[in-house]
Amino acid sequence: MHRITIDGGMCERCKDKPGYIVDHIEELTPENINDLDITLSHENLQYLCLQCHNKKTFGKKENEEYFFRSDGQIYPLPPVNYL
Repeated sequence: MHRITIDGGMCERCKDKPGYIVDHIEELTPENINDLDITLSHENLQYLCLQCHNKKTFGKKENEEYFFRSDGQIYPLPPVNYL
């Protein structure tokens, strides 16, 4: 079923703009990445506009501590060398 047929395709947070990013409600972490109830469950997914997604995802410091490598696994960011 297309999201538009459910609620017009609007962002599930602000409900003001069309959503087009599928986002995990409970963020993926190294501890839960293999838990299918977190990674693949429809109950843990929401449809967000770009602004709401960026505010949720990038507005938190802890999300800046990990990244996905090309193998699909989550890794901690290496320390930054300011020298």
